[in-house]
Amino acid sequence: MPVSTFAGIAVDQGLTTEDFMRLFSTAEKLRQCGPGYLDRWSDQRFAILRNMLATLDTSRRVSNRPVVDTDMVIAFNGKIYNYLELWRRLVPDAPPPVSEEPLILEGFRKYGDSIWPLLDGEFAIALYHPATGETRMVRDRAGVKPLYYANAKTRLCFASSAMAVLLQRTTPPQLNEERLLSDWLYGPWSPQRDSYFLGVSQVRPGHVVRWCAGCLSEKAYWTPPESQDELCSVEDLQEMLTAAIRQRVRGVSTPGVFWSGGLDSTIVAAVANEHSDNEMQPFTAVYEASPHGRNGAGYSEGAYPRLHLVQLAPSHFQRPSLEQVTAFLEEPVWDPVFITSFELYRAAATANTRIVLTGQGADELWGGYRLEQAWLHQVWEERSVTTLDALHALFCGRLDKPALDIWRCLDSDGLWERRPFFKLPENLKVQLLRRLADNILPSWSASARGISEEVWHFGTILQRNLAQEDRMGMAWSIESRAPFLSNAIIDAGFRYSATDKVDGHLEKLPLRRAARQWVSDEVLQMPKRSFPEPPKAWWSWVVPTAQENYSTLLEFSGMHHILCEQLSADDVRVLLQTNAKLAWRLTALSVFLKECNSILSAPVPSSVVGSLTALPPIPSISR
Repeated sequence: MPVSTFAGIAVDQGLTTEDFMRLFSTAEKLRQCGPGYLDRWSDQRFAILRNMLATLDTSRRVSNRPVVDTDMVIAFNGKIYNYLELWRRLVPDAPPPVSEEPLILEGFRKYGDSIWPLLDGEFAIALYHPATGETRMVRDRAGVKPLYYANAKTRLCFASSAMAVLLQRTTPPQLNEERLLSDWLYGPWSPQRDSYFLGVSQVRPGHVVRWCAGCLSEKAYWTPPESQDELCSVEDLQEMLTAAIRQRVRGVSTPGVFWSGGLDSTIVAAVANEHSDNEMQPFTAVYEASPHGRNGAGYSEGAYPRLHLVQLAPSHFQRPSLEQVTAFLEEPVWDPVFITSFELYRAAATANTRIVLTGQGADELWGGYRLEQAWLHQVWEERSVTTLDALHALFCGRLDKPALDIWRCLDSDGLWERRPFFKLPENLKVQLLRRLADNILPSWSASARGISEEVWHFGTILQRNLAQEDRMGMAWSIESRAPFLSNAIIDAGFRYSATDKVDGHLEKLPLRRAARQWVSDEVLQMPKRSFPEPPKAWWSWVVPTAQENYSTLLEFSGMHHILCEQLSADDVRVLLQTNAKLAWRLTALSVFLKECNSILSAPVPSSVVGSLTALPPIPSISR
């Protein structure tokens, strides 16, 4: 089943030629998400441009999916796995439709916003009522599919990508400095609500946003359940896992699985191989210097004869690759491991795989991060003092960032004014590091917010991972599916308390018990480990590059509010030579800013405008 990306605009009064020009300017960005077919729809107050991706068959036109009915217009991206069951419930006497849109329209007519919790799948939806001018935007409860918007009171711009929203705005784009700082400091634990641009927000997972006559409201249609004493049995969890994976390989000729050899991906691979119509194709990335991959477990050819070992080399981590991945991610490639994931999707596309299953969501739901090194105090205690030095030196202690109380706290003793942080005595650095861990991170943590760590992980780490998976898959016309994020498994995961999930050196205990019928004892006893980054020698080019480009980076709009202008060339050299990861991040930031400038400053070619105005209209539902 094909998926789509879309961009749209809703206004109070009438759409102008300039509005259509801005909408048309998003076409190349939508097409960048993979080969597909454009179509459009508009009336006096609403216009939408849609790119249908042929994820299953790129040889034929697939833009004949009905999205226009007598009273509503819908743009849909994703997959609903229980749509046949829901259709029988809604219209028991009618044959089921070939796609999900008629189901959603019929369900909304009957249940209103109560239909959204019933949808089990991955989706982003824009729903428009021509009679009232009302627009709704909805995302699935896990946030697998992205949806961004910008509200300017008299006009609403929305799209599957933040950049496509920016291209429609009438005001000049501004960098969201706070999001950049927050991501740099807190990594994947940074809140993901806002985009990298001011005024461009995401529809939150499990929420519906309503816009009409300049008024915008947001409401949660689903909230995580609280932990309960009565938990599902091992057999129940096995049944949930089997059902979720079976649904996601149903009708797929050659499903792929990204397989690391760990617990989550091994469960998915084993069940998918058992229930798919054809033999499943696992893909795993290995570095040239380490032929056994992450841990050497489960990589024998006998396990899966069609196993694809994606061999990565230094050439994959040079600047052209960084620029290519940045263009698709629409964010800085903060970590070289992002490129590893990108190459996995490239390999899957080369093997003619159009649907790939991943293990996303298992760690966040089942306590996978509780024992890993990067959580709360450990995320800082395990990082070197040099890294913290670098952060301070680059961010130069600006106190006007409300979300970064870290600086205000560290400055309470007047330490800020003495000298650059990276030259402070070692014992003072350690003291500051401890204060950071004790006083700042808890304010971001689950305990201070009165929520479980799973809820916190669900809204931070998982959101970033899902966004990256979606964009990388779209880049290669691949649809990624996450069986651990079925409605039943999500609810089951939240009902377990922390003590039910972790014991000693092992996490995800309920999953381990349920996996015994599919997974070897070796994998069952294996603690969680993150996939390693590529050898530093492969991307050492970023150190001289970042040193050379530091002054240029300061010239970008807003960067003088973030980076320290007073650092001498010698200070920058020492800083980067002792911290290659920091050099990578600076280079990634520079590439991201250049990509933004090139896209936002490019005019819309007249040939593109001409071709878009001649696009076929979005087809209507035949009655």
